[in-house]
Amino acid sequence: MNIKDRNWNQFLIFIIFIIFCIIQKSTQTSLDNCSCDVKFFDTSPVYCLDSGSLSSVTGAYSSLADCTSAATPSYSPVSSIDGVGDGEWVFFDENGHILSATSTSNPVSQAYKYSTTTLTAISPSPTSDTYYLNKYGGGSRVILLASGEADFTIVPNAAANQAYPSEGAVIYCTGLNTCELITDLQGLIYVNANDFQSVIIYDSSNVFAIENDIVTYPYFVYEMGDDDGLIDCSSSKCITRKVIPNDFNDVSGIYASEGYYLGGGYNSSNSIELKLIHCTSDYGCEEEKMTTIPDLAYFVNAGGNKNTLPLIKCDKNGATTLKGVVGISGTFYINGDTTDNSKPLIYCESDTSCKAVEADESLYYLSNTHNIIWYDNSNGEGWKDDNVISANMGYFINGRKNDNTNKPLIYCSAVDSCDETTANTGGYYIFSNTNYLISCSTTSSCILSSEEADEGYYINSQNIDKATFPLISCSETSCISYKPRDNGYFLDQSSYFNNKYYGLIYCVSITSCNVTDIIPGFYINMGSEDSEVIECKNTCLSKPANSCVSTAEKVTIPSGTYCFEDNVFSFVFKSFELNTTRTELDESEASNYLASVSSDDPIQADYIYSMVGADIFPGITSSIETLFKVSKNSITQVIEDGIVPINKKNNSRLLNFSGNVSINTSIILYKCESSTSKCTPVKTCSSQIYIYDSGSGKGLYCSGSTLTSIMEAGFYLDGSRIINNKTPYVLKCDSSGNCTSLSPKNVYLINSGYDSSTKKLIRCDSGTCMTTEATIGYYLGYDQKSIIQCTSPTKCVQQNVNVFRYFLNNGAINSSKLLIQCNSGKCSLINPNSGYYLTHSTSILINCISRTQCTEVSVTDGYYTSGYKGTTTTKYIIHCSNINENVKCSLESTSVGAYVTNDSNILVNCDENDCTTIIAKNGIFRSATSFTSSSRTKRYESNEKELINSEDNMSYIDNHLQKRDKVYNLISCDDENCRELSPSELATIPICSFNSNKCYITYEYSITSQATTNLSAGGYCTNRDRSKLYFATDSIVVESNIISGTTSTFVHTTTNTNCIEVSKAYKSYYYTVGSTIYRLDDNRITQVVDKGYYFINVIDNTLATGHTIDEYNNSYVKIYKCNGIACTIIDNLKTISYFADVNKKIIKYDPELQKYSFAYNKDIICIYENNQCTPKYDLEKREFCITYLGELALTSKDIKSRESGDCFKSESTDHNIYGFSQYLYKMDQFSAIMVDNTAYYLVTKSTNSTAEVKDYYKKPKSIVIYGCIKKNCNIYNAKEKVYYYDNTSKSMYRLVDGVWEAPSKGGYAYISISPNENFIYKFSIKQNEVIIEQKVSNGFFHTVDGEMFECSNDDCKTITDSGYVFTNNGEIYYCEYDSEELEETVCKLQSCVIGEYYYIDNYYYRCDSGSVLNLISSKNCVQSTKYIINFPTILSDDYPSKVRTAVDKIARNNNSTATVKKGHNYLPVVPAVYTNCTYNFEDKEATFDLLCVKNYVILNHENEPEICSIYL
Repeated sequence: MNIKDRNWNQFLIFIIFIIFCIIQKSTQTSLDNCSCDVKFFDTSPVYCLDSGSLSSVTGAYSSLADCTSAATPSYSPVSSIDGVGDGEWVFFDENGHILSATSTSNPVSQAYKYSTTTLTAISPSPTSDTYYLNKYGGGSRVILLASGEADFTIVPNAAANQAYPSEGAVIYCTGLNTCELITDLQGLIYVNANDFQSVIIYDSSNVFAIENDIVTYPYFVYEMGDDDGLIDCSSSKCITRKVIPNDFNDVSGIYASEGYYLGGGYNSSNSIELKLIHCTSDYGCEEEKMTTIPDLAYFVNAGGNKNTLPLIKCDKNGATTLKGVVGISGTFYINGDTTDNSKPLIYCESDTSCKAVEADESLYYLSNTHNIIWYDNSNGEGWKDDNVISANMGYFINGRKNDNTNKPLIYCSAVDSCDETTANTGGYYIFSNTNYLISCSTTSSCILSSEEADEGYYINSQNIDKATFPLISCSETSCISYKPRDNGYFLDQSSYFNNKYYGLIYCVSITSCNVTDIIPGFYINMGSEDSEVIECKNTCLSKPANSCVSTAEKVTIPSGTYCFEDNVFSFVFKSFELNTTRTELDESEASNYLASVSSDDPIQADYIYSMVGADIFPGITSSIETLFKVSKNSITQVIEDGIVPINKKNNSRLLNFSGNVSINTSIILYKCESSTSKCTPVKTCSSQIYIYDSGSGKGLYCSGSTLTSIMEAGFYLDGSRIINNKTPYVLKCDSSGNCTSLSPKNVYLINSGYDSSTKKLIRCDSGTCMTTEATIGYYLGYDQKSIIQCTSPTKCVQQNVNVFRYFLNNGAINSSKLLIQCNSGKCSLINPNSGYYLTHSTSILINCISRTQCTEVSVTDGYYTSGYKGTTTTKYIIHCSNINENVKCSLESTSVGAYVTNDSNILVNCDENDCTTIIAKNGIFRSATSFTSSSRTKRYESNEKELINSEDNMSYIDNHLQKRDKVYNLISCDDENCRELSPSELATIPICSFNSNKCYITYEYSITSQATTNLSAGGYCTNRDRSKLYFATDSIVVESNIISGTTSTFVHTTTNTNCIEVSKAYKSYYYTVGSTIYRLDDNRITQVVDKGYYFINVIDNTLATGHTIDEYNNSYVKIYKCNGIACTIIDNLKTISYFADVNKKIIKYDPELQKYSFAYNKDIICIYENNQCTPKYDLEKREFCITYLGELALTSKDIKSRESGDCFKSESTDHNIYGFSQYLYKMDQFSAIMVDNTAYYLVTKSTNSTAEVKDYYKKPKSIVIYGCIKKNCNIYNAKEKVYYYDNTSKSMYRLVDGVWEAPSKGGYAYISISPNENFIYKFSIKQNEVIIEQKVSNGFFHTVDGEMFECSNDDCKTITDSGYVFTNNGEIYYCEYDSEELEETVCKLQSCVIGEYYYIDNYYYRCDSGSVLNLISSKNCVQSTKYIINFPTILSDDYPSKVRTAVDKIARNNNSTATVKKGHNYLPVVPAVYTNCTYNFEDKEATFDLLCVKNYVILNHENEPEICSIYL
């Protein structure tokens, strides 16, 4: 068509809209005349008009007067401007300044176009919209002078890939405000930025617009550089598109797909014509050259109308035409796109859906003309639509990929008369009227033979003629459909392999033939023109027929062979001899040796029982007596399982039974076994059995020698066919005795046999069936459409189940298939999942606690985990409701959320895809169930009541609007059970607003009576309908208290967020608050308490994964130890420590480096059992291995792979043991802390834990003493009578005569507190704990065990002399030591008189309670008081001189003694009376004045004798 000049004025309304909406408008004013003016004092470049010519100011004046009086003007004409090139425009603002292209605000006052040496002003009021380009000062800016207007407007955002008409040229923008003037490119097409419903074309003389015809030409090539794009005008406006590959998913909709488009192109005669545009991602879009396209070609349409016209047809026969066309469903086209050889054809799956497809060059395709498309490589033609080959009647392999239509063949009956057709499994078809055959292995898979067909006969499967010609006969030159001349046997050529045939064809008539199984025997070969007989064993061969006529001197015709004479096929059942005089059998004697019949009718066949020698009859290798079947065209050995009854009168098989039949009288009964290929006569049935005659399809009851037809419908155990001592068959009989033989597997049937009164069922299992007693319950029926319900051992019924139900499998033949599942009339055995199942009663469920344990349980109302998991789109839970005291259970489709089940600690959690069972953990879950709640909103209007539309789910109550909302429940779980929150509890859960991880408790909620108005980190709140959970990462307060969201709101972290919306997006994170760990997932917040050690980065909230050690050494990582109930933070590790973290990775901590490291390059897995470890690999100096459960085990020594050795492992995170290898470790289930302390650790072998009291007394030999000096530890043997102190348990024990004993009271004892420290210590016992108080100094000490030790320097030893001992704690003992050490040293405490004083070693001691002597103190020293001071006789050598003199005088003068001994265990002393006690505080000593010594006599002042008395 011709292109008209565009009338730009038609877009006036559009321009006005642009002006007011997106373009800043400016009013055009002329430049000022060049004259003295204040403007000329400006320092910027200024332009003016001098007599209408453009001039520029050349200098500035200091004053207006100077300018006026100047002799020479300060401006000059302008012929060029720096920065403005030839053909470019320059624009001035109202102040005479050049307008920069970067400016969008200054109004345009005047514009000039520079050409060579001339600057020409742009005239206002053009006849059409005209665009100009300002490039001054860098950048580019499009400026519009609208039609008939004098004002310029600046286009602020000139978009990429658009063009503007400009004075016969085009302004083209490659980016936002990145534009250039096009003056030298011809015939290019652009999107018209002035009207997006059109394109513009630029040629040498003008710019043309195409608007009205873009419907006809919706696509154009858009030249974008190296890769041309596509202009797409198929929608309401024209846009440019780049091309992307078809396998990219363009969700933006801004790209063009690869392919062909029917569009327009510009020609030299100023016309637009139809063009075929080809777009690729590699080369962009280009117009196809018609000279390269065949006369008739089709292309897949990629344009916007592809869903209605999927093809583009190019027809060059006559006038070339291009048009979009519909496809022909189910046919192929040759793809006109030759650039993609991988997809040479186009396939239309419907009239409106076509696509390029791959093609197999060896196959054939149905063309849209109903001819054959095939690949002709003979002369390089390639793919062609061939009507010549279609004229050859015949079949072709269909190249179309198979679908549900299953038509793997194409049949052509004439030109333009080809169609797809079906195929038969095992069928043969003549290929294109040749001597090649197509064979089909299935109804959807056929192949063409690569060689000419072998001569012979094949089953004809061709629908066109198989009803008349049942065979295909192939010769050297052709294959034809064939009709046999008579019924009989043919060698199946399709089974021919390695010079043998593996199959036969039997034609029951001249129009019906089928492949038949090979049975050993002889067959007349109907396919041979000569007289031949087919001999078959496992394979078949055709041989010349035997003749029973001989002129030889002597020939023996053995039994088991055949005679074929005059078309009579006879079986030799008795040997006979031929000779020169007897060349053939007389007709009268033939019946004594030969058997033959005149028909192939099975009813007329003879059954002959005969003895046959080895290698005479096909397949018989040793002499055998068995049954043979003789028909007109075949003689075969009877090989089957079961009973064959033969009529004695005519040797025919008995097919009809009436009444009772006597064996051996009227019939001969043969029992045949296929496993031995032998039939033997049966004289009588030894027991009652049911037998099956496969020939008549009758079931018989045999008892003794009597046969009776089964006349009662039911199932009967077939006892006649025993295979490998098993009875695998069951007879299914009707009331007429017609039976079907079944071989059931893993099912039960109701027994109708003679023993059904006691054995009601037939059980079939493991290849055998037997009658069995029934028990009350359900069994899977044979037909898998029903179940058998037995309500007693003698009453069972078969029931069809048309509803979805499960039944306990009472048969449980396979122990894992405990359930019978019935659905839509079909039943089957299944392996159950854990969960509940609907069963026969609505108030009873089947509970499967495992795949091997299921029971029926009565239920109450509530939810139960469904063992049936549902479909891919719908998941189910069982909901039981109590309606009028009747519980009814049904499957209920699940909603998102959790369900509280009747198992207290089990939840069923459902999302959009699946439902899973959750064992209760501490946490909160959003329930899948909901209720209807009413929420009120205060009316702020007048008190007038308004009618509220009920459809809005609203009502009017008490001047409030009340809305009924669906609100979800919340479920709270602890370690033992889960429960839905009560309404009052739910009311305490805050409702929050949420935005960008900021939460505030809503004011509306906060004013409710039970509101929680403050949440700390670790808490949670919800949205209004409780459908969403928000986890508090910081404190959350009421929104009314917040003026602005500042960080002061949040106290837990320094962020300005305080919550997150709970979802699976945070599933991999670990959030910690104190020692509590939280995990988030869809609709749930749970606490982590599972046993183990967690290395958590408390800033990133991530768990160390075990991939790199840097994760563990991050300064923000803390160790959390969880014991299944709670977690604690582990810090201040002071010794080398090992941890098996929850990733099952062994981590080592070194306190000197303060770093973690992987203990080993590769951790070794080991099996732990009974203090033995068996590693998967050699340990090779590794102390630790890790169990499959992730537990840490310590080995005593290196252990080889798969061998076992001693090791240590704790069974709990709360119970510590001690394990000893190279070092001693304090271990729990997942950690080992190296002992680095100087002490003893007393451990019992049975548990490897700190020994308890019972261990010492019940298992004295199991005590192990680990002694450590820092981290160097060893096992020590206990020494007798030495206490070993365990600082961990605060206990100590000593071994005495092989018995451990503990001190019963505090005091002094000989104690070893570490391997290098044995000494006397003072200790006390408080609350069953031994407290070591102090190590004693030098001196004597009497222990709690009655032993006396003397300590000096760093050693303590028991005394080795008898005598008195004054201990450091003020006690005096008398010890008797046996120098021969036959007896124990015995020390007895010497008593003193309480309140009296004793002089020992120059010191005065007061006797206090317990006979303890304490140094006199100042408070006891009184000047005027009299004191009794006793002087032990054992220290007589140390008496003061006055006492010594007095004692001597008493002995000498009074013939007496001063010695006193109060009792048996009292210390003998010499008492004396003292007074005037004086205490020296500096020396802390006391002095006394002696009054007298006991029994000392003096004269008084009257010279009378007086004796000294100690009684004060």
